Amino acid sequence: MEHKQRWLWVWVVMWLLPGLSVAQQACTLTLQGQVVAADTGEPLPFASVVVDDGTHGTDTDADGLFTIPDLCAGTHRIQVVYLGYQTLDTEVRLSANASLRFALTPEGMTLDEVTVVSEAPELRQAAASATLSRDDLEQHQGEALGKLLEQVPGVMSLKTGATIVKPVIQGLHSTRVMLVENGVVHEGQQWGAEHAPEVDPFIAHEIEVVKGAGALRYGAGAIGGAIIVQPPHLRRTAGLGGTLNLAAATQGRSGTVSGSLEGRLPGAWPLAGRIQGTFKRAGNLHTPDYYLDNTGLAMRHWSWAAGLEKGRWDVEAFYSHFRHRLGILKDSHFGNVSDLEDAIVRGRPLEDGAFSYDIGRPMQKVVHELFLARVQRATGEKGRLEWQYSRQFNRRQEFDAHRAFGQVPTTTEVPEIQFEITTHQAEMSWHHQAIRGFWGSMGVQGTLQRNTTDRGGLIPNYDARALGLFWVEHWKRYPFPLEFEAGLRYDWRELYVANRGNELIDRTLHYHGASATAGLIWRMGPHSDARLHLGTAWRAPHVSELYSDGVHHGSASYERGRDDLVPERALSATLSWHWHGEVVHATLGVYRNYIRDYIFLEPLPEPQLTIRGAFPAFAYNQTDAVLAGADAQVHWHFAERWGLDLKGSWLMGRNLLLDDWLPWMPPARLGATVQFLPKGEKEDARVPSVEAGLQWTARQRLVPDMPDFAPPPAGYVLASASVFWPLRLHGMPLELGLTGENLLNARYREYLNRFRYFADEPGRNVTLRLKWT
Repeated sequence: MEHKQRWLWVWVVMWLLPGLSVAQQACTLTLQGQVVAADTGEPLPFASVVVDDGTHGTDTDADGLFTIPDLCAGTHRIQVVYLGYQTLDTEVRLSANASLRFALTPEGMTLDEVTVVSEAPELRQAAASATLSRDDLEQHQGEALGKLLEQVPGVMSLKTGATIVKPVIQGLHSTRVMLVENGVVHEGQQWGAEHAPEVDPFIAHEIEVVKGAGALRYGAGAIGGAIIVQPPHLRRTAGLGGTLNLAAATQGRSGTVSGSLEGRLPGAWPLAGRIQGTFKRAGNLHTPDYYLDNTGLAMRHWSWAAGLEKGRWDVEAFYSHFRHRLGILKDSHFGNVSDLEDAIVRGRPLEDGAFSYDIGRPMQKVVHELFLARVQRATGEKGRLEWQYSRQFNRRQEFDAHRAFGQVPTTTEVPEIQFEITTHQAEMSWHHQAIRGFWGSMGVQGTLQRNTTDRGGLIPNYDARALGLFWVEHWKRYPFPLEFEAGLRYDWRELYVANRGNELIDRTLHYHGASATAGLIWRMGPHSDARLHLGTAWRAPHVSELYSDGVHHGSASYERGRDDLVPERALSATLSWHWHGEVVHATLGVYRNYIRDYIFLEPLPEPQLTIRGAFPAFAYNQTDAVLAGADAQVHWHFAERWGLDLKGSWLMGRNLLLDDWLPWMPPARLGATVQFLPKGEKEDARVPSVEAGLQWTARQRLVPDMPDFAPPPAGYVLASASVFWPLRLHGMPLELGLTGENLLNARYREYLNRFRYFADEPGRNVTLRLKWT
């Protein structure tokens, strides 16, 4: 096996070398000019002029003049930003040095030649990150958020069966990865390995993944990174518009319908709004050999947003309501220890099962609500003051399928466990654009939270209060080749633990600490840059890690906490290199994350027998750990209509106190995709494309000596293909997509699937997608 892996890496290097040796074209042109106000002709000092989304750029001087050297011949995207004026977004074709004059329109006026965009393009950040655009998301519409994010190197999925999927960033997940939806930190029961994020991916315009401790802006605890889900901005022009998405898949015979309608009123009070909704239904999934009984799901989500921009004020309100009903594999729940041991040895369900849309016990029901109110006011010419309040409510119900005494209920109205958590968050922050080369923000955040375990006693009732202060700055001044960024945060948290069922705990815990980041970006030339990011962050132990004691029905496991756990402290370093050429785009990053007092869930040697049956047992423990690895991505446009994408990730997790490997670390993964464009490329239109790819996942050999219920599964290779074709139907744009996954119907198991002891992963899946706009 090691011999095969060695040759696989040799094959990767052979693919990379030709692309990376492409000659760099000469880039010696200079763009200079002036930025003025369209209504008065007055120069606009310190306006931001950005080329190609930040590849080059500068600020105007006191007379509105600017100079940008070292540009290549060809077409460039120019964005000019000045607070209080509409952003100019245009394209300029350079074949020689050029001098241009850009006229910006004040807010409230319109000119035909000006394109209004949402905001100034974001600065590059030193922290490792990746952004999935709307096009990337649409290629995978209908999939769970965790599965969708696997497009990003270094991101894999922690699964509980085939229906519960949550993202893992460089080996870390759950409370170590912060999920931010529309600027609000998502608060639910995310501590559970089988608690998938309650987010509808159809709501997103783009999703940014920040790896490591670079998400300081959003809160303490995100030592693994952050997933930032950003919905589209409300409509900027008067009128109506909308989209309709349909998806149908062979796995589970699933169907998804999602649509949105948006509009904006004309006149002096240009109120804008949008409504959006999604419905998904799926039945039992199928491996290459048998059905997985009780693995269907039903999901409903709807949201509305409304906003008003007038003068220096911008007011917005947002509400979303998410409901999820998830079946859990029946063959993961057992009445006694011998049945559990027999199932692990057997490695598959007793029966082949059959297809059904019915969802019975064991199962989960989840409701999540989010309300957001945000007010922004421009302060002077460069700043923006923002106030934000949000309320979230989350209810999670878990239904058992076994009882040692008495009959299992036939209804799904009364759960064995019910968690309810209500979270109030408030934030006030100030954001500023370029002031002597500095962009940044500072603010204060407060949180009040109440959690009740209304049924069952897995975790106790608790109240939490938190307060955080942050300050983040980024400095750049072209043509100087270096950019710097730094951030500082301080958080205080109080946790009152009341009772677990009939057991009184009555304990108050206090935690506090500082987090900091520092980064450097070195522009090595017009096509490449290197980035160094250093960070330290901390995370308080969650109540579940301190006081869990009981059966966790969603994961079909028994979990036991430790009330003497102390906060984790992470020290991380990331070094990355980026190449943005005409033919090759490449990113290579290496990282090391040292975590003092790392909290982890380790398997116990014997299953736990309870009055509800027998379950694999796990206990929370603490150690010092190091997680280190590398992520890489290369796109090589090796012919006019052909491209090759390569993605890879590798990670090792080490328990320093025991000098052993950490459990539940993602295995190495490598993927290759060939893309063909039948009609060639166009600058202003989406074009048809055909893709075919292979993904190889290694067997996880870096596992601890501690006992597990079954050894890590073998490595595997999955084949996939997709076709995208834009059409027009009665004058309306129609986009057609067809995707095939696991086309060879391979039998395999995921190391990060908690149900790998009992069943294979699903087999071949073909999905048809349609979108009307």
